[in-house]
Amino acid sequence: MQKTATNGRTAFLRKHILSANRALPGFEVFLYLMLATCCSAAYTGTAKITYDASLTQQEANVLVDRLFIQASSGEVKYRDVVQPSKDSIAALGEKALPRMLTRLTARDARERWTIAEIFENIGPVATDSLLHYLGSDNQYVLLNVGRCLGRIKDTSSTVACLPLLRHDKYPVRSQFASTLGKNKDPRAVENLISVLDNDPVGDVRKSAAVALGRIGDARAGASLIAHLADPYFGVRKTASLALLELSPVPLDDIARAIDTLPGMGRGTGIETLGKSKNEKAEKYLTEYLKSPDALICGYAVDALAELETAGANRMLRALDEEEGARPFFVRARIRAALEYLAEGE
Repeated sequence: MQKTATNGRTAFLRKHILSANRALPGFEVFLYLMLATCCSAAYTGTAKITYDASLTQQEANVLVDRLFIQASSGEVKYRDVVQPSKDSIAALGEKALPRMLTRLTARDARERWTIAEIFENIGPVATDSLLHYLGSDNQYVLLNVGRCLGRIKDTSSTVACLPLLRHDKYPVRSQFASTLGKNKDPRAVENLISVLDNDPVGDVRKSAAVALGRIGDARAGASLIAHLADPYFGVRKTASLALLELSPVPLDDIARAIDTLPGMGRGTGIETLGKSKNEKAEKYLTEYLKSPDALICGYAVDALAELETAGANRMLRALDEEEGARPFFVRARIRAALEYLAEGE
């Protein structure tokens, strides 16, 4: 019975939709109904759609083209069919690839995000097809391929992606640094460290720092610590967060490096110790409370508050009660820290 019903739906699809060469009245509604009738299994408990295997490649191409209009549309009339359209394209699997690959030239932001989501749901079966486009001289093709591969997270793409870290267009370098980070493949670590240390563009270095944090390999520690003093704010902050993703977190190395870091690096290093939430950081932060530099002392106060350990909390309350002159800035930071702790109680 199921096979007969499936064949009937496929026949209906071929007769009324896939073979249509003219505009259909009320096409939006009609196509939405088609989504429910052309599937061999409608939404199940896992929201999985499957198509009759007898659907030809030509029929699949027509179907993908028509569904993609809805999947990538921002029009209100398509609001309720956007996600079903994406899921339906992805359910075609390899049969969706020929037409989806032709859309890699997309520049529109909505289309680009839609393409990436569909390829993610198609999964690793699409990886080899995407890798064929890494030699393209079209920047948008490369950006879309990188985004799709990052969503698929297939480590078999890692080696092929590494050369793109040296591309002459910085958005491409940034995208593939992000892609490699999402793959979480340790084979990319040394290349990403090189990007972080040598790329002249701050956004690319930032992407490399985020990627190294996602991979979490301890080999990245020294480079990330050095970039706590990066001239670009975005790199300093992402390097700080990435250090906290390493296994293990190199608290001792961070603490030893703080006094040697130039510019804002010292403050960022102290912030990193606080964000670690590790009791081991208390002894280092206590030393910075003694600094004659009010700014460094203020950073230490904020870090102790963020540490949120019992010892750090006691230390802050003792600072508030101690006698002796402290710069106004430091006293203000102590008060703010205590208010922060009181809100969490």
